This record gives sequence, C-alpha cells and structure tokens, in this order.
Amino acid sequence: MSIATSVILWDQRQVDGRRYVRERHTDHLGAMHHVDYLAEFGQDVNAGLVASGTRIEAQLAESDVARFLGEAQTLGHLATPTVQHATLAQVQAGLREAFRQTTGEPAAGLGAWLNTLTNARLQALFGLDAAQVLLLRTRLGELRTTWDRIQTAAGE
Repeated sequence: MSIATSVILWDQRQVDGRRYVRERHTDHLGAMHHVDYLAEFGQDVNAGLVASGTRIEAQLAESDVARFLGEAQTLGHLATPTVQHATLAQVQAGLREAFRQTTGEPAAGLGAWLNTLTNARLQALFGLDAAQVLLLRTRLGELRTTWDRIQTAAGE
C-alpha cells in the first residue's frame, strides 16, 4: 500500500532566499499527510517530494506493524489484526522479530495468536521444516495455555 498522490501545495520564496514548501501526500485510503519545511536556496523540492513520500510510506507501514503486533500481544488468540499500509513481508518480519524478543505477558499473547496459524503458515513465516514446526507448535500451545491462565486469573 502506498502514497497514491504527492503534490507541492506551496513553494513561497522567503526574504533570505529560502522557500517555504508545503507538500500534501494522499495515501491509498484517501488520508492526507502534510509536510512543511524551509527549502534551502537551490534545493530540489521535487526530489524532496519523492523523499517525503517514501518516508511517510515507511512510517505508516511501521505504525501498522506496531499496531498489528500490539493487538496480537494484547488480545492473544482473540485478536484479528489487519493492516492497511504494511506489506506481508513487513508484517512477517515484525512478527518474527517480536516473537524472538518479546517476554512476559505480551509473549504469551503473541504465542497464543501465532498458535491460530496453520502449520504451513508457520513454516513459511519462520522458514522452518515440518519437524521444526511441530516443535514450535508445542511451544505455541504452551504459550496459549499460559495466556489463558493469565486471562482467567483472579484474586481471592
């Protein structure tokens, strides 16, 4: 998913020779993202427009993956996270890294969510063979059990 259109709304010369520039980037969902800056004398604002669009796309994808992971970690197997801006490869990379680094309750939630995936999906996601997926499936089942215990825990 990407920035659909990028335009320079203003390019106004300032007294000191710099230019005030305002860009508008519209994503595939119709949301507008504005960038304002002072361009140095002689700076190519069209190149800046392209760079800004690329940066916004990366930020939207990163935010999307973070939201996806947060939902999976918080809601466990009950989560139905979706993405609007991130690619499958970006989500997969985020999942692999989060599963490697996450600890505590978020790890149990993420494990419970990963446990909802098919063996084929897990195999593709983590680059495992069939035997390794079975070992992972055992670990994910343990995390799901831990997640369920955490969710039903109550004081006395």
